[in-house]
Amino acid sequence: MSDKNPNNTKPFEEWYEEKYSKWIHKENGELVYEKPPDDPNFIEKAHTEWLMIFTRSLMITGV
Repeated sequence: MSDKNPNNTKPFEEWYEEKYSKWIHKENGELVYEKPPDDPNFIEKAHTEWLMIFTRSLMITGV
């Protein structure tokens, strides 16, 4: 699925896993989100991007 899809209403964890799978691993059955070493705010930026997509989808669908 494209990141530009305005109807992207997936949970953040699922969306992040698809887009940034190389920065995720499991420990004791739990997903652990790693930050790339060159960007300490990576997860926060990814979450902001997801929120923007999600908010846009709400505006488009009129929910």
